[in-house]
Amino acid sequence: MTWAEVGAAVLEVAEREWRRPVVEPNRDGQVRAGAGRINEYIRGALGLGWPTAQVGVPSVAYTRNGQFAWCGAFAAYCWGAGAGLRADLRRLACPSTFRLWELARQQGRTWKRCG
Repeated sequence: MTWAEVGAAVLEVAEREWRRPVVEPNRDGQVRAGAGRINEYIRGALGLGWPTAQVGVPSVAYTRNGQFAWCGAFAAYCWGAGAGLRADLRRLACPSTFRLWELARQQGRTWKRCG
């Protein structure tokens, strides 16, 4: 698979997930339809694969808005489902978008901001 094909596969998963009903649970813990998808990004085998969505508390699902900054977990899921990126690499690079940016910067794969 070429890098272009890998990128296309990851983007295909991201776009598919974007079209799904992915919503935050309410702050009071009431889980709404589509909120379970975020838990899959954080705790699922194709996402980060973390055992918990709450630091310091084992085996907790994502049930409350603001409980976990899951943007990096979404990226992990896209890379896991789209490109089959190894779980250890997803856990290393994807827990936060800052870590993703830092990895890209170290590899010389960033660009300067315009404006």
